[in-house]
Amino acid sequence: MKGTGDPLMPNPFDDPSGQFLVLVNDEEQYSLWPDFADVPSGWTVAFGAAGRPACVDFIREAWTDLRPRSLRRQLGETATDRVLINAGSDAAAGAPS
Repeated sequence: MKGTGDPLMPNPFDDPSGQFLVLVNDEEQYSLWPDFADVPSGWTVAFGAAGRPACVDFIREAWTDLRPRSLRRQLGETATDRVLINAGSDAAAGAPS
C-alpha cells in the first residue's frame, strides 16, 4: 500500500488560491511554504504572505545561485563574484583566439 494520507486531501503547495510564505535558511536556500503552517526551525520568513505566483517570482529573483552558502564560502565566492565571473566567461567565450 502506497502512502497513508487521505487520497482526497489536496496538496497545499498546489493550491492556486492559497497564501504562501517564502522561507530562507542559513544556507540561503529558499522554500515555498503555506502560510497556515508553522515555520520550521532553522527557517525564517523572507517574503509574504502572498499568492503563489508572487512567491515563486520572489524566489526566482532572490535565489540566483542554487549552491549552498557554505559551498560558495568554501570556494571563496560571493553572489556578486559569481555574476562577475559569469560576465567575464561570456566575454572570454566571444574573444578571438
